Amino acid sequence: MPQHNVSDTKPYQPVQITPYLKGADFPASKDELLECAEENNAPDDVICAIRSLRPSRFKTLTDITKSQTQNYH
Repeated sequence: MPQHNVSDTKPYQPVQITPYLKGADFPASKDELLECAEENNAPDDVICAIRSLRPSRFKTLTDITKSQTQNYH
């Protein structure tokens, strides 16, 4: 699996990540989101984007978007 750095991935909009988080129970940890995305056969760039999130407990998909935005500012 190719390795990606945070600097070479673009922030994802919720609509791009959402299909791969189908079945996720919120609140969810980053590890739980990764597990869900992997179970939903998310592509490597989506997995990398989730891995780049700051460790947190996410209450909603909006929290994920906020975390992504913070990674790029």
